[in-house]
Amino acid sequence: GPQYDPEAILTQAHFALAHLHPENITQRTAVTRDLGMAYHYQGNREAASRAYREAILLSEQSGNSFINMLAATGLGIILESQLALGEAGNWFERVVQLAGNPPTPTACEAYLGLARLAYEQNKLDDCEQLAQQALALAQQIEGIDSVASCQMVLAKRRAAQQDFAGAKLLLNEAAHFLTQQAFPEALMKVADLRVWLLLQQGETETALQLAQSSGSPLGQARALLANGQLQAARTLA
Repeated sequence: GPQYDPEAILTQAHFALAHLHPENITQRTAVTRDLGMAYHYQGNREAASRAYREAILLSEQSGNSFINMLAATGLGIILESQLALGEAGNWFERVVQLAGNPPTPTACEAYLGLARLAYEQNKLDDCEQLAQQALALAQQIEGIDSVASCQMVLAKRRAAQQDFAGAKLLLNEAAHFLTQQAFPEALMKVADLRVWLLLQQGETETALQLAQSSGSPLGQARALLANGQLQAARTLA
């Protein structure tokens, strides 16, 4: 994947905001959203939320629905990570409303967010529909790993219906996509899900072998716990 340097972006964004004319709403909108992304990437969720909310307000003044959608999606993802699922869903829904019909590809992460929330609520048909929509949109965008993220959500949905073969197939497709596009961090998520899938089927030995060969701390901890090796799992956590 592309190299992303949040430090440099924060420096540039703060400089730009200090020097842009107060009435240059168009530039301010874009720069404020960049600020949110950089904070988000660094894991500073409070600062990211503030910048995203500011970008949303600015984008409404300037009528920039593209930035509005991106910032609202970012805010939704942060709220989801803080387990404020209802509020996260509201922001994702808002993006879907802005995306129109047929939706613009920019909405793919919001559809995917709604698919994850539907999965958590055990609304499996909604999850399927939303994740398929997200996948169709993600396939129209170059240079992002969202296609694989959609396939991973669909794999979990298959597993929830005991369709383990279908789930495995989707994870293989996700891994193939990520290997071609060179997204090593996302590949680790696929490895974690493969371990999880084996554990769902009671294949604890195989799961542990896979977790150890993939070097995934999360996968190894899960597999060790499933094998009753509590102490070993604790050292990884």
